[in-house]
Amino acid sequence: MADPATWAIIITGTSAVVSAYSERQAEKAEESRLKYNAAVAERDAEAKEQAKVIEQNQKRKDTRKLLARQRAAIAAGGVVGTEGTPVTLQEVTAEDETFDLLMIGHKFDVAAARDRSRATGLRQQAKEARAEGRRGVGTALFSGAADIAAIKIEQNLAKKQRVR
Repeated sequence: MADPATWAIIITGTSAVVSAYSERQAEKAEESRLKYNAAVAERDAEAKEQAKVIEQNQKRKDTRKLLARQRAAIAAGGVVGTEGTPVTLQEVTAEDETFDLLMIGHKFDVAAARDRSRATGLRQQAKEARAEGRRGVGTALFSGAADIAAIKIEQNLAKKQRVR
């Protein structure tokens, strides 16, 4: 049967290994969570880019309908639609559409860039979590080794004192 010092070494070594394993598992879980969240942020950015195209196409469609209604109203009023106020009205409508399309694009581009930036930050945090986990594994193992060394030193000192 093993003496108490041997049992202390076995228990300390086992504890160090279990601590190291726990650190590794925690790091893997955190890294996985952060990578998943980064992928979600990327998908959010892609969805915003798709929404931008849809909203811009809807704006173009609405503007075409508005221009058609304007032309119909101008024609129904008996006004010549090729000069003067009718032309100016349609030019202003087209300019408004251009501005609106730019604003729609800007709104979605900023939102998509924000999501991509968040994804980049999350991927960086995942790398940091991996590194922190590895440091934790090393710390647990070195701490266990130091504890075992301390037990061995105490054991050797006790043997020397018994010999005297």
